[in-house]
Order: sequence, then C-alpha cells, then structure tokens
Amino acid sequence: MIVVGYADDLVMGFEHGADARRFWDAMRERFEQFALESHGEKTRLLEFGRYAIDRRQRTGQGKPQTFNFLAPMLGAPKKKPHTLSRMRL
Repeated sequence: MIVVGYADDLVMGFEHGADARRFWDAMRERFEQFALESHGEKTRLLEFGRYAIDRRQRTGQGKPQTFNFLAPMLGAPKKKPHTLSRMRL
C-alpha cells in the first residue's frame, strides 16, 4: 500500500483490488463510528497503473479513469502501457 496525503486530501494505492475494497469497507465503518463521511463525489475506487489499460480493454470497460491530485491529472500512462509514470511533489 502507498499513501500520499496533503492537508485534507489523500490518495491510497493498493496492489490488488480486493485489498482496496476491504480497506474501503473498513474505512466507512470507522467513519460511521465518529459520525463522519467521505465526500461522495471525490471518494472512489479506480483502476490505476501499468496494466489498467490492457485489463480494462479486455473486459470492455473502456479507458481507465483519471483524477486530479494537487493540480496534475493522473491516470494510466498512454505512450508506454507497460511503464509507470511518476511525479515529484
């Protein structure tokens, strides 16, 4: 798992989708204990990384989603589908 945060923004990366879903469920339960909730439009699970394009094409899901975090748009790399992009903060 990788965690990148700034102020009240947070991006978490998981190697496996099942781990992300398990964390998502646990986070919602924990938030409920304190009467908190995450932002409905900003909080989402999306496929990301070097295999996202190929995997989504095989399953007919179209292009991977993107997201903005601290201004730059992030998503699956387009030119070389088997490499990871990195950004310095």
